[in-house]
Amino acid sequence: MKNFPYILFILLSTCLATEQVFIEFTYIPQYGVTPAVLQGKVTGVIPSEYKIAVYIHYLSWWIKPYAASPLTNIADDGTWNCSITTGGNDEAADKLAAFLIPNGYTPPIALGWALLPEALYQNSLDYLVIARLQKNPAYDFDGDHKADIGIWDKTNSITSGIWLILKSGSNYHGYISVVKEPPGEASWIITPADFDGDSKADPGIYYKTGGHWYVLKSSQKYQSFFYFCVGNSDYIPVAGDYDGDGKADPCVYNKMGGHWYMLLSGTNYSLNYVGWGGEDCLPVPADYDGDGKCDVSVWQKSTGKWFILLSSQSNQQSWTKTWGAPGEAEFRPVPADFDADSKADLAVWNEQTGEWFVLLSKTNTVLRKTFGKGGSAYWIPVPADFDGDDHADIALWQKSTGVWFWLTSMSNYNTCMSQTWQAPGNSMYTPVVEMLYTRTAHSLASHQENTPEPLSPQPDASIESQATLPGDLEPLHLYLQPKIE
Repeated sequence: MKNFPYILFILLSTCLATEQVFIEFTYIPQYGVTPAVLQGKVTGVIPSEYKIAVYIHYLSWWIKPYAASPLTNIADDGTWNCSITTGGNDEAADKLAAFLIPNGYTPPIALGWALLPEALYQNSLDYLVIARLQKNPAYDFDGDHKADIGIWDKTNSITSGIWLILKSGSNYHGYISVVKEPPGEASWIITPADFDGDSKADPGIYYKTGGHWYVLKSSQKYQSFFYFCVGNSDYIPVAGDYDGDGKADPCVYNKMGGHWYMLLSGTNYSLNYVGWGGEDCLPVPADYDGDGKCDVSVWQKSTGKWFILLSSQSNQQSWTKTWGAPGEAEFRPVPADFDADSKADLAVWNEQTGEWFVLLSKTNTVLRKTFGKGGSAYWIPVPADFDGDDHADIALWQKSTGVWFWLTSMSNYNTCMSQTWQAPGNSMYTPVVEMLYTRTAHSLASHQENTPEPLSPQPDASIESQATLPGDLEPLHLYLQPKIE
């Protein structure tokens, strides 16, 4: 019996040895916020035998929390936390790093170093380095850190292609009007995002016939535009910041084959391919792991499963979660960051009952609200951060009246705000906040009982040969008439 503790220790060590060593951030403080505590978790090791060394980058690298206290302890359950705002301007750190190091190793005391030494990486069992950029919320066209209300008039013979954005920064009194002249409404899809990195959303459109992208630059007061070419009539636009450089990348998804093609702005718009998805899968790209990069992700309609490729793990690992009743035609995915932890939360909206179900990544708890009874015949879900508190608000646009309604996160989703914008009941309008690529849920549902896992297909040769960098093709004629009031 005296040997029992020793035997138990050996068994425990053997079990841990078979588990993959992994370090992750479970909570990343918002840029510009102080005080701020970085939280994380490690798996695959005996916590008492290791420590965490945390560094932040603001102009150069600095160890945290202090030079005199450079090590962070790991709790028995593998969790750890470290204060990262213990000096001047720490809240403006644009990179965060954590290293899993064994007891007895002294980490480098970086105090304004240009680079972290190679020895630190070599002596670490695992490490994680992420970019933390100052980003405004999606659909913020005026740069006031609030999503703006806006519509796109898609077919009116007089104002065809006009964007009308009601500016929250002017208390909804001023507006931005940007006119385009698309040749035929059916072939165009709007794709607003911050393509030029100025923290303002840019009006963008995707022409399915030929895969042409046109984006008006807010940084140039809408007087010039980006032109890209990637995609065709079988692909839908899913723009996002896939490389973490603070600029949205043109990206397309093929719903039948599971093909993703993206032009990464951080590497001079080089063409990249990812095979992830399939016929029954809707694209739901967002930053689910909080590393500042958009994750290639799909939601499988027939099973209610989310399949997320983790960009923080170089797309070599994935995360799967069932959220949304399998096979239920009423559910529509509406992911957004509802708890302000820099990670998108899994969320679905029931089109028939108006119920919202949000799985909060920070606490692993459920936010449930009923908002929008009557379903998709009357409402379009438009979740976004309208009140500027870094939490997405539960929001809807009413088709028949043109009124926007949102439950403010500041009130714990109990106070409803509203704003009317443009003529009610105009079927030609499309809200610029809507995630259009989730609208095709019904047409993609196969409702098979045994639906296969998402595919990892081979690249589509037709796109490989067709993708074109900016300026390589003569763009279609666009009539630009910006107006700001």
